[in-house]
Amino acid sequence: MKKSLLLISVLVSAVALTLMARSGGPAALLMLQVSGAPNEGTCSGCHLGGNAGGTITIEALNHNGPYVPGTTYSLKITLVDADGAVGGFQASALNASNQSIGTFIPSSGTQTVTLSGRTYLEHNTPNMFAAGPENNATSWTVGWQAPATTSGDVTFYVAGVAADWLGTPGGDDVYSNTFSFAALPVDFSSFEATAIKGGRIQLHWQTAQEVNSDRFEVERSLDGVFFSKIGTVSAAGHSTTTVSYSFQDLTPAFNQTFFYRLREVDQNGQYMFSEIITVRVPVGEAGVTRLYPSPAILQDHISLEYAMIEPGTLSVRLLRLDGALVYTQSHTLGEGLHLLEVPTRVLLSGHYYLETLSGQTYERHKLVIAN
Repeated sequence: MKKSLLLISVLVSAVALTLMARSGGPAALLMLQVSGAPNEGTCSGCHLGGNAGGTITIEALNHNGPYVPGTTYSLKITLVDADGAVGGFQASALNASNQSIGTFIPSSGTQTVTLSGRTYLEHNTPNMFAAGPENNATSWTVGWQAPATTSGDVTFYVAGVAADWLGTPGGDDVYSNTFSFAALPVDFSSFEATAIKGGRIQLHWQTAQEVNSDRFEVERSLDGVFFSKIGTVSAAGHSTTTVSYSFQDLTPAFNQTFFYRLREVDQNGQYMFSEIITVRVPVGEAGVTRLYPSPAILQDHISLEYAMIEPGTLSVRLLRLDGALVYTQSHTLGEGLHLLEVPTRVLLSGHYYLETLSGQTYERHKLVIAN
């Protein structure tokens, strides 16, 4: 009788130790790497029951699309098994080189453990299964912070056990799964707009990293809702260092606010938008903003860029140095920046004055023409 009691006591103690070990997590107590990641196994090495048609899943809550560097996301791990009484799991997040990426943020009942250079998230106490609408399921909601810079796609590996809580491994069901979190193709580090002379807008942006980028489409809006494309700038394609870009919008009017955004298009046709920035074009001053080329060598015309701060008439005259008038033209122009042409092909080579008059604004510029 004493031997029977002793044997029962030993068996109960063994079962209790087994449950304690499993309840603490495979990495923390047994130094096991069983998330199902490359060069790893799963929990089936110790739990032998196979599976009963259940599943384990890992998903990002309330988010679709690529991850944003430095952002924290909520992840939900759900274990479903019709026969399960308690459940546990181990998960890892790896980049394309199978190295840990990002930072797991444990919640109640979970912990992080680092083994052989990889960081694992796992249970530290088993979760009880809930019957009913969730179909005998249990779940954990944890955090994961993306790396500070775009570091390629992330693959989450997860393996879980639905245990019958009888103290033997034969009735435990094992499941594994993966979830991929794509990286942003372009990591914008800055995007700025500055109003410059003549009502033009200078746009400047920088990227910290680019993957398969094809082009940037510059879009403008008057209300921040409806945007239209005004230009395209080629992208670097692949880069891990800072790349700078610029674009000049020549068409804004004065005394208005404009909204700008960038539509980055990948080589495969997928796209993403930058943040929206705003800039207000001040009233400024009327006058010549550019006059080119000078000298005008064998040119049919010279280009005159003129800023109008309100609708009105612009008179343009071309004179020889002795004051003889060789060209005159009046233009009725609206508010904004205008590009005009002054014919020069029929003129003799020499020095000339170009005069402009709009309202009370008068200017004289010296030109050299070589025909």
